[in-house]
Amino acid sequence: MAKKVEKKKQPESKVYTCSECGREISGNHVYIKTKRRTELHIHYGCMPMGRRDEHEG
Repeated sequence: MAKKVEKKKQPESKVYTCSECGREISGNHVYIKTKRRTELHIHYGCMPMGRRDEHEG
């Protein structure tokens, strides 16, 4: 008997909420997994830019 070959389904794109602004994210975003194993999903627009050394005294 021949085995049936299962077709692979494409994974559905999940909708996340931004950890900074609270809006829904669809598409490209930043994914951060912290030391405490919490997962953060942030828009590229909500990410802080530059180095901290420049902004601090």
